Amino acid sequence: MPSVFRAARRTFEAGGAIAQDLRVVLGAGGTVTVAGAASNDVGTAARPAFASGDHIPVDLVSLEGTSVMVAAGVIAIGAAVYGAADGKVGTTNSNAKVGVALTAAAAD
Repeated sequence: MPSVFRAARRTFEAGGAIAQDLRVVLGAGGTVTVAGAASNDVGTAARPAFASGDHIPVDLVSLEGTSVMVAAGVIAIGAAVYGAADGKVGTTNSNAKVGVALTAAAAD
């Protein structure tokens, strides 16, 4: 029987180095890695993973409230943001919508 988690944050093993606030995806082995532009991410890294095997907390997409993410480019307040390469977010709407920018951002 599968486990049920009723929390906004969950700890996962990292499949490699992951910077804080990047979007992550869950792999078949149960590890998280940096999300690609078109990936269905499970959330954002709440702290960095320095190497494969590190255990990191992930703020799940079901988290109530707001999440800090890394901008791939300039983003205006109120702009729709979408998944971008390297676990970041941008304004190119060819990928899955992640949310709406509550603050302006410059590229990392």
